[in-house]
Amino acid sequence: MNRRSVLKNLNANKKTKVEDKTNIEKLIEKLKVNSQPVTVPVIPETYSKELQCYYNVEQKIEKDGGKIHYGWNIHQLATLIEGEHHAVWENDKGELIDITPNQDRTTEILFCSDEKTTYSGVNIGNIRMNITDNKMVDDIILFYETNDLFWTYGERKDEEVVNMPTIIVKMIESFNGVIYQLEQQVKKGDNHNSLCVCGSGKIYSKCHSVLLKNDRLQYIKEAKKIKSKM
Repeated sequence: MNRRSVLKNLNANKKTKVEDKTNIEKLIEKLKVNSQPVTVPVIPETYSKELQCYYNVEQKIEKDGGKIHYGWNIHQLATLIEGEHHAVWENDKGELIDITPNQDRTTEILFCSDEKTTYSGVNIGNIRMNITDNKMVDDIILFYETNDLFWTYGERKDEEVVNMPTIIVKMIESFNGVIYQLEQQVKKGDNHNSLCVCGSGKIYSKCHSVLLKNDRLQYIKEAKKIKSKM
């Protein structure tokens, strides 16, 4: 399963420049890091691929020396702020450069160092925080985190492909659909107290919010069983 293509589709919502310092401070607390965010220039190499920061930096080190520098790329959507685990290149002068191109083609990123959280081939999920009063966004974050967990159950074949049991792939696709649907509802102004779109006549918090969370627990239980047999 190609994680790059899946992430491209899910990240279609335009990321905005982070300007709310209160949100940043709260996110840093959630990231549990001691460093403060800094602006890092984005200067991609010709061989660099989107969403492949770890491998891009490895190639850069082979060609030009320096070292890998781990941390979190902080960006904000309309409803949440998140830290995406990221690797940038550190040159011999200690300067940080992001050599990985991003979808929005921005020339700089907001980066928070975290040398304790290193990449070893296993997916590191984004750390997200709801910046609205809409509890439906909390559900969206929960389902994102569920898929992040499922990605850890695969075996990495190369920098782009993760071998994943078919049933877990279907679980991920199922929650991708849920996330998309909920994001569309939030855009329309729906919240936990809105009528559920299933047509039951119940509000979302008493209907599919409950059903989806029950499905989530069952899926996680099944996925863990599959993982234990791999």
